[in-house]
Amino acid sequence: MHWALGPVDSKSTAVKQLVIEPGSSPRFIASQLEKEGLIKQRQVFLLYAKFTGAQDHLEEQASTN
Repeated sequence: MHWALGPVDSKSTAVKQLVIEPGSSPRFIASQLEKEGLIKQRQVFLLYAKFTGAQDHLEEQASTN
């Protein structure tokens, strides 16, 4: 599982910017990150967010906007 949490390309020096609109759901955020090549798998992102408690925070933000 450790490989899934590592960088997509550890040798890359490219800079990418992704704007996440307020109120975006965790699933939407994960999909956008994966689509832009910033994460390897959206499912791993969602599991990590749930495990760390970040998912609850993101869902609270999404429901208030």
